[in-house]
Amino acid sequence: MLLLQVQGGYHELKRKPKYILEPPPCRSDPGNCTQFCTIQEDCKNGLQCCSAFCGIVCSLNKNINYDR
Repeated sequence: MLLLQVQGGYHELKRKPKYILEPPPCRSDPGNCTQFCTIQEDCKNGLQCCSAFCGIVCSLNKNINYDR
């Protein structure tokens, strides 16, 4: 994605990483999908902003280890 930024009368093209607009997928089930976010700062109490089946939500985002 390219963004046009004006600085001191000059135009400068800057590349922004994709994850700024699309956070990484959640590593664990986000639960009830009621706390939506757009940036990490929207999430409190140790939650992380991540992309889930129900949208972009705040989740514990922990790796799940399945014992066999």
